[in-house]
Amino acid sequence: MGVTDRVWGALTAIIKLEDKVNRKSEAMKSQQTKIENLAEWVIRLETQLDMLMQALLVPSATNKYFFSKSFARAMSQTEPKPRVYRSTRNSSMNAPSLWKA
Repeated sequence: MGVTDRVWGALTAIIKLEDKVNRKSEAMKSQQTKIENLAEWVIRLETQLDMLMQALLVPSATNKYFFSKSFARAMSQTEPKPRVYRSTRNSSMNAPSLWKA
């Protein structure tokens, strides 16, 4: 029975190992598909960015009109941030004088 148990144990170990290899192979296929989808997505983004950069750098009459109006509209909706840095600094000029001149 010792030899039979060893052979049986070796066969079960091989079957378990094959199952692990199959699962890892499926996981790798899934990851490869995700990577390919991301690569396609990046290519589409790069294409859109190139088109936008070309439109901004070499504006035609319609693009210039469109982008200038869009930019002006976007800038008109933003309010400037108030600067209070200098107004909140301590000053020795405003302190009461202890000595009379």
